Formats: sequence, structure tokens, C-alpha cells
Amino acid sequence: MRLKLIAPQYVLQGKKVKEVFPHLTLAYLAALTPPEWEVTVIDENHEEIDFDEVVDIVGISIYTYLANRAYAIADEYRRRGVTVVLGGIHPTVMREEASQHADAVVVGEAESIWTDLLADFKAGSLKRIYRNHHPCDLTNLPTPRFDLFDLSNYFNVFPLFVTRGCPYGDCNYCSISLTAGKGYRKRPISEVINEVTIVKERFMSQKPSATMPDLIFFVDDNIWGDVSYAKELFRGLIPFHIGWFSQGSILPCHDEELLKLAAESGCQLMLLGLETLHPGNLSAINKSFPDPSFYEEAIARLHQLHIGIQGSFMLGLPEDDVNTFDSIYDFSVRNEIEYPNLFILTPFPGTLLYNSLESEGKVLSKEWCRYDFRNLLFEPVRITRKKFKEAFIELNRRIFSTECIEHRLKNCKHFWIEHSNTFRHKYFYHHDWNAWINE
Repeated sequence: MRLKLIAPQYVLQGKKVKEVFPHLTLAYLAALTPPEWEVTVIDENHEEIDFDEVVDIVGISIYTYLANRAYAIADEYRRRGVTVVLGGIHPTVMREEASQHADAVVVGEAESIWTDLLADFKAGSLKRIYRNHHPCDLTNLPTPRFDLFDLSNYFNVFPLFVTRGCPYGDCNYCSISLTAGKGYRKRPISEVINEVTIVKERFMSQKPSATMPDLIFFVDDNIWGDVSYAKELFRGLIPFHIGWFSQGSILPCHDEELLKLAAESGCQLMLLGLETLHPGNLSAINKSFPDPSFYEEAIARLHQLHIGIQGSFMLGLPEDDVNTFDSIYDFSVRNEIEYPNLFILTPFPGTLLYNSLESEGKVLSKEWCRYDFRNLLFEPVRITRKKFKEAFIELNRRIFSTECIEHRLKNCKHFWIEHSNTFRHKYFYHHDWNAWINE
């Protein structure tokens, strides 16, 4: 039996975006597939799909902004008589829509139901919906099948995960709990260390030395959501002399031992969800636990340990006005944030934010390819739509100007951070934004 797993192409401002590391979900699904199956993985960001290739079943993992392309791929395969399975966060929350383009839809996590789905297909009894009613057991997971990817297409960065979920509850914009469920789950540290060993020895060694230095991206939403667990993990990583980056809450930055262990274990960069500098905005999104007055102290602590900051901000929150953009610029420059990640607040389907705006008739578009944090999908409260867009482009051009990048990165020269800044510089300086601003 032949299985093809597909990551759909992402198009940004009319141009194809090249993914920089292999798709972790597909790598795990391939590893979970029984050995009698012949498995291929296609990352459409780097290679064309051969629809004429003989295949029995196709699986496609979908984020919301990739849904339109994923449906087109699925429809073409089904037109040719090939069975299609759709999964991921978008089919989970939009299962009826996804079912129109698929023979089966996986709702939620796939680990504990994937082999059952494949067995049902072989038996001719495939169900329309496969749903895991309980959080998946994160023990005894197989090593991701990165060997099925053409590693020459990517930087020397390998995605792995340690924990799943978020311990802090329901921020109204967040979709984590929709697939990962409530609560915070952790893999056995011994199994994580074993996986790091395998990836380092089996895959990192295959990459030419001219590419990016060995790095692991722990894709966790909050790698240090359990501080005691994180400390034990970091102690276990120290002997491997790897570099890694991940995401986490700013709250544990009070713990000096935690930060020191993170640095000693190879942490080069942390994505911190700062979101906003206005306390009123935090309340509006049900995220009252971080204190903006602590941001600068936390950033300074990380910088003292040579850990770079990817500071994530959301624009379009209820208290945002024309002054918000200048405040974020000043804050990012003053604190030398190596990579300010500037998002437009996006109401993803299934979230409390989406449901609220939808009930009030305020969602301006359901063209899913626009749900990529780069489009304004509702009317701002304190600023006109056009003025918001003008200010957003101007902020990005200021913050990713050559001079500002040099200032922010003067004490941090990690390749990954430099690459990300260069990409944003080109993106905001090499496009004509007038049509986007005036639409």
C-alpha cells in the first residue's frame, strides 16, 4: 500500500515561501505508519506534486492559511479516484467544511488513531470522522522520519517537541486547546534525550558544514510551562552541546536558575509572547497574567546570558491607536530585541475571538489564505482601517531597516536571527504595499 503525505505550498504576497525546516507533523505520521506501507512525503514548498504518481491514500496536514491550497490538492486527488485524509487544526475546527474535500477527517491529535485509520482503509471500512476523545499519550513516540525529506532543501534546523498544550488557560485569540486539549502534557525526558541523540547523529551529520549551524527547534507552545520539568530537561541537554530555540511565557523569567540552565543547555533564542505593552489589552484578550512592567527586566536577564529575544506583538487590539506603533518601535529598539515579531491580531476559526466577532458580524473575510497574521480581518476600534495599515507597514519598515537591524543585533550574531531579520527587510522593502493598504 502506498501513502503520500503532503505539506501544501504557502504563498505570501504572490510569492512562494520556502520553508526552512522539515514538517514535524508529517515526519511523525510517517513514523507511526506500519512498516508494510510505502510512505513518501512531499513538501510543496520545495517540490512539485506529481498527481500522476500511483498512490492509494493521501494525507494532508492543514493550518488555516493553507486550507484553500490543501482543498485544491485534495479535490484533484479525489477527482482521480484517490482516497484523501485531511487533518490538522483547521479540519479539526471546520470539520464539516473539510469533509466536503476529503474521504476522512482527523479531528484533534492523530497519534492514537492513525494506525486504526490506515487499517480501516485497508479493510474497506474507512470512517468519515476520526476523533481522539482523550489527550494522546506522549510516551514511546517513534523518531520522526526526517529521512523522507530532501534535507538539502532546509537549513540545518530540526523541529522536535517536548511538551504539548498550555498551562495558562484560554486567551481569546489562541487555538492551542482546540487540538491539544486543556492542560499541559510532558514527554518523558529520557525519551526526549534519546530523540535528540538520534537526530543529532543520524540527520544533522548529513548536512554540509556550509549550512546553518546545528540547531533544534522545540516547537512547544511553552517549553518551560512546568519549571521543574524544564530544569531537568535542560540539565539533560547540556552534554549534547547543541543549539536550540523555542517558545515560552515570560513569567518564569523570574527564575534565575531556570534561565542559567537554559543558556548552559544551548538556548540561543526564546520567543516570548509579549503581545502588547498596554495592560488593558491583556485583559481584553483574557491574558491578564503577564505584567508589562516586567518585560524589560526579563529581557535584560536573558540578554545577560546571551539568549536572543523574539518578541511577539499583536496589533489590532482594542486599546491600540496611532501611538501604539511608535511605542512598540521604541520598546524594541531600547531593549535591543533581536527579532520583533509583529502580527496583526487574527481571529482563527474556533477561537473565542472568532466566535465573538462572527456573532457580531465583524469578520470581514473568510478567505482562509488571508488568515496568516498579515491581513486585517476586522475593523479596529481606535484607528481607521487605512491608517492602521499605513502604520503597520511603516513600523515594519522602521524596525527592519538596515540601521535598526544592526543596532538590535549588535550583541547577537546568531545566523538564524540574522536570516529572519534579512527576510523581513526584503519583504517590507521590496513590495508595493499601496494596493494592500487601500483594499
